[in-house]
Amino acid sequence: MTKERVIAACAVLFAAGVFVGCICNCNRIATVDVVAVVSKSPAVQALKNEQSVKAQELAAWLKNAEAEVEKESDKAKKEEMLQQYRAEFAQKRNAVSEKYNQDLQAIDSSISQTITEVAKKKGYKIVLNKSEVLSGGTDLTEEIAKAVK
Repeated sequence: MTKERVIAACAVLFAAGVFVGCICNCNRIATVDVVAVVSKSPAVQALKNEQSVKAQELAAWLKNAEAEVEKESDKAKKEEMLQQYRAEFAQKRNAVSEKYNQDLQAIDSSISQTITEVAKKKGYKIVLNKSEVLSGGTDLTEEIAKAVK
């Protein structure tokens, strides 16, 4: 064997060893059923309840606005009131929607952070959504659900 072939063979064996070593060190894979964690989250439940209350308040406001419009007999004033109420309703609906989206994004970020922290404490290098894994991995769903605030 020539010197170049020996060096090449050694390089291939070294690379294979590094690759196998990486695989052995990265085999700590966990799974989390994110949908289950989100549905059990007290913050998500509170946000849903708050959103329901806001929707009821908005519906009551709309009903009152419609009653006010119906009371008006002047057609021109009625149309003006309708336009005003439509604009106000759109503004209120957008404000509620924007706040909901901001709060939901904050909760999502908090849940992601909790998943990362729990996985790191347990020594997992990779965490996958359980719905994407056919088999394997350690399921941390219940532990994450308990840790989520």
